[in-house]
Amino acid sequence: MMQALPSLLPVSADMARSLLASDRAGRLTRCDPALAAIPVQHHLLDDGQLILRAQRPAPVSRFAFPRQLTYQVDQINMRDHTGWTVIVTGLADQITGTRLRHYRARLGATATVHAEHFLLIHPRSITGYRLTRDAW
Repeated sequence: MMQALPSLLPVSADMARSLLASDRAGRLTRCDPALAAIPVQHHLLDDGQLILRAQRPAPVSRFAFPRQLTYQVDQINMRDHTGWTVIVTGLADQITGTRLRHYRARLGATATVHAEHFLLIHPRSITGYRLTRDAW
């Protein structure tokens, strides 16, 4: 018997949030030359807001906030091409001051503190899909 082709099936917003919370890292996917090379090392959901800890490739003065960003997290099994993906889009702000100390502690600071960049994304949309081989 031939195996069904993979298909993307939408999941509820609650399930998408749950999948997002189950993983720790993803990537900024917005086609923005200033942010295209920022690897995200860790994220968390905090009261509906998405907090990202990323490596900063350039001085913070180069970035203008707020700005529209898209963040994607997925887990794909490369053997059978199943798994899930979650895409979050919204306005992002840089985290500074006491909030920066709070989130640095929650997300675990690294030895390269001078190169870290903390962002808060106010989600406008959270969309999730399961990649499955189940029949329609």
